[in-house]
Amino acid sequence: MQDVLGIVNSRGIVVINIPVNSLGKYAFSIVDEYCDNCGDCLRINCPAIQLNRKPVIDAKACIGCGICQLVCSRGAIIRIKVS
Repeated sequence: MQDVLGIVNSRGIVVINIPVNSLGKYAFSIVDEYCDNCGDCLRINCPAIQLNRKPVIDAKACIGCGICQLVCSRGAIIRIKVS
């Protein structure tokens, strides 16, 4: 993940540098077996993450930034390659 994101945290502001050539190559998915519905991923207000019974990431809406994977303390969000 560190190769995709460069994150700088300064005074409550998070600046995310995403290389243009990495956008669209990856999407993220939630593994139901690891997700305990804690809501960490929902707190980032990503438009690609919706709540049904459990959170679901819409692969077509996901830009592949990986913030959801960074905030998921359960390890339930995985990166998948988009073909």
